Amino acid sequence: MRQSMRDVFRTISMLITERLTYLYKWVILASAVGIVSGVGAIIFKELVEFSTYFFLGTIMGYRVDAGSGAITIERSWLIPIVVGVGGILSGIITYTLAPETEGHGTDSVIKSIHRLAGEIRSRVPIVKAVSTAFTLGSGGSAGKEGPIAQIGAGFGSLLGSLLKLSSRDRKILVVCGVAGGIGSVFKAPFGAGIFSVEVLYLQDIEVEAIIPAFISSIIAYVIFASVYGTSHIFSLGNISFNPIVELPFYF
Repeated sequence: MRQSMRDVFRTISMLITERLTYLYKWVILASAVGIVSGVGAIIFKELVEFSTYFFLGTIMGYRVDAGSGAITIERSWLIPIVVGVGGILSGIITYTLAPETEGHGTDSVIKSIHRLAGEIRSRVPIVKAVSTAFTLGSGGSAGKEGPIAQIGAGFGSLLGSLLKLSSRDRKILVVCGVAGGIGSVFKAPFGAGIFSVEVLYLQDIEVEAIIPAFISSIIAYVIFASVYGTSHIFSLGNISFNPIVELPFYF
């Protein structure tokens, strides 16, 4: 009986040690990805703002009145030329250096997870950041969600490759990179954590990556917010119902 109890305690101790080791491992790895993703998001934002200032502000004379919000464009006839030049530069960079950065970005991340064991070339984050900056800065029709997801994923994959982690661990780091990138740029760490683990599947989520994704997203957000502040990108006024009979209409 005494031997049996010792075996039970030994088993419990081994399980606790294993769990703590796993937790420590992913706290460190996810934090590292969060730091890199946060810094990468800052660089990405600065590239887009500089490109916008150059193409729209300097070349086209695009101005927004701080008081009224009125928009003026001194050389509006340059709009199609500037947009076209931005698109050409973006296309040349993309197809010359990293064709996999073509398109939205999220689809390439999903492909790397399911078909490439989480492997993303180290040049992808840089190429995607620069090409997207040309597109957005010149007034092209695009968004930041896909590009920053691929940029963050690239950093996660790079860290996994440098540390020679297993393909499974590298995939989790890719998810962490997606969470860190989106959580920082859109200032929505919890939403980004959820998005990163569910976007990979139609009817499932990446359960093992939930905690690491949240850690990475929060760390990246803190770094990004330390530079640009914590104000929300989109905000709503106070919503209230008065009288109480209006409550059913909220459902």
